[in-house]
Amino acid sequence: MIQQSAKVSSLKQEQARRIIFVTGRQGAGKSFLANGLASKYGFTHLDGDYWSCHEDVKGLRTALCESMLEYNSSTIYDEYSNEDQNEALWKSFYDAMCKDAVRMSYASESGVLLISHSIYRRSQRAYVARKLGKDCLFLVDCLFLVVASPPEIALQRAAQSSFNYYRAVCDKSVNEWKEMFRIHSADYQEFDPSEREDIHAVVLENDERTTKAGLLQSAENLVGLSSSSSSSSSLSSPLSTCSCFDSLRQRPCQQVCCS
Repeated sequence: MIQQSAKVSSLKQEQARRIIFVTGRQGAGKSFLANGLASKYGFTHLDGDYWSCHEDVKGLRTALCESMLEYNSSTIYDEYSNEDQNEALWKSFYDAMCKDAVRMSYASESGVLLISHSIYRRSQRAYVARKLGKDCLFLVDCLFLVVASPPEIALQRAAQSSFNYYRAVCDKSVNEWKEMFRIHSADYQEFDPSEREDIHAVVLENDERTTKAGLLQSAENLVGLSSSSSSSSSLSSPLSTCSCFDSLRQRPCQQVCCS
């Protein structure tokens, strides 16, 4: 048994890959960050929006949406509310995503996989962290990069983006898009510091003062990337002093969430 454990440990060490899971509410800036890091460093990117549109995933996505519709938004701050009955609906979606993520990470020449996707529930984030961490035979380093943006600002970004993208085929106004996204995001649970008991996470603030360049630079600092190198060897351990970062002032933040 000891020899087997040592063998597995050695195998993990030899084949270790890193996954950076960029998550946050709609309009937080996930896709921008993931695309920016992938382009600059040559990392592989699993875009959750595109991935969930694959034919073999559509049924799982529908079940995930059903689980959110069944969730009672009046109990959004009760982390245990309705979890048992909803788990069966959303679990298969994240099983499939994690399976593809593992496959893609080992196919990636850089050894680093970026995932961009909104995980709405704390229980779902904990589940994904287990699937890509201690419950996975080979992956030993999964970091969640949580992009925190004020709800109204994020909704406005998402609405404007959808309006610009679909304006030729859809007559919805920006405000109509915004109200639709408001309904969809009603059950989103903000990241809570207590979640660090289950997941390895750093938090990046993105508000109305944040520039795109500043946001990308802050993300690089948080995940331990050297801006002067485009190789995966430039990855180091993320900052340990504070798990939030003020991208405007380029320093660890002083917010209560870090205490």
